[in-house]
Amino acid sequence: KKNPMLNTLGVAKAISSFAKDNNTMLTEIRNLMISSNGHLESINKYTKLIYKFGDKLDEIAKNTKSI
Repeated sequence: KKNPMLNTLGVAKAISSFAKDNNTMLTEIRNLMISSNGHLESINKYTKLIYKFGDKLDEIAKNTKSI
């Protein structure tokens, strides 16, 4: 009776360890997703600014073409 109980305890500890490792990994994945979301927002913001800057340069080129 003692041996099956020890086996069950060992399996329970292994499952607990596996779950803890998975939880750590999922937490890291979540943190990376949150971080990458912030970077994507920055990329979006600065890309819009670059397009606006390009439009201004086109306008300057058009207005100074006759100079």
